Amino acid sequence: MKETKEPIKLKLTTAIFLIILFIAIIVGVFYYYNKMNPSINTEKENSLPTNEPLLTTPSNVNTSEDITTISQVKELDINSNLVKDLYNYILKYSAYEENLVYQSQKVTGETIGNQLKLMTIFENLSETDADEVTTKDEYGIQVTHTLFKQETVEKKAQEIFGNSIRITHEDCPIYFTKAIDFKDGVYDCYSYQGGGDTPWEQSIAQIKKAEQKDDEIYLYDQYIHIYDDIAESTSEEGIYTASDKKTKISNLLTVSGNSKEELFKQYEEKLGNKIQTFKHTFKKSSDGTYYWFSTEPVE
Repeated sequence: MKETKEPIKLKLTTAIFLIILFIAIIVGVFYYYNKMNPSINTEKENSLPTNEPLLTTPSNVNTSEDITTISQVKELDINSNLVKDLYNYILKYSAYEENLVYQSQKVTGETIGNQLKLMTIFENLSETDADEVTTKDEYGIQVTHTLFKQETVEKKAQEIFGNSIRITHEDCPIYFTKAIDFKDGVYDCYSYQGGGDTPWEQSIAQIKKAEQKDDEIYLYDQYIHIYDDIAESTSEEGIYTASDKKTKISNLLTVSGNSKEELFKQYEEKLGNKIQTFKHTFKKSSDGTYYWFSTEPVE
């Protein structure tokens, strides 16, 4: 009879040793590929998606300071010469139904009328800017004629409205007692004995605040437009929020005062928050001066 061989039996200690050895080999391989061969990790990291922006801020730029500079708004003194000069670029009266920049929607140099441009220009010109001043005896009355060449007018137009402004040279009857005639490249400004029953319009504005941000200056004022038909009483008479007379806020009011400041205070007391606030934006030119860019009603 053949002998039957018994199966080989592993001791428990031997089995435990083999398991520990297998785990050690696995850990060793993992350690080698992840720690001893860093190029593998780098390739993996480069292949993973990232939340970093595509464009980064240069290391020499202080981001927090730059943001502060961009968003900083500086308040200006409304009594400073700069603010006063810029505020003169905003015409405060109406003539012959010509709308001012105080309108119910935003206006710019491209949207305002040519007559308004000319009226604004001549309100900012004086005899010191004139090319010639003469006095003539007309109908027994001494009349002073102030003459401006069209080049002088165009220069002032660019100063007020910016270098890209375009004007059409034409007569400009600012008041019913003052005329500006254009002929042969020269504007002749003079006063005459006029009159007649024409509707009376008055604009009263008061500046409230001035701000500067980067290369722009903002002037804020409150404005009312008064329309009175002298010839006869009409339903159009009253006080409006803008020169286009689209929104009426009151009938005519009785006020008194020796100056527009005093008159405005009276209207302010009677009308309160019905008075419209406007924002005038001025942009900086390449020569460092500022020109009017736009006007718009604000809340």
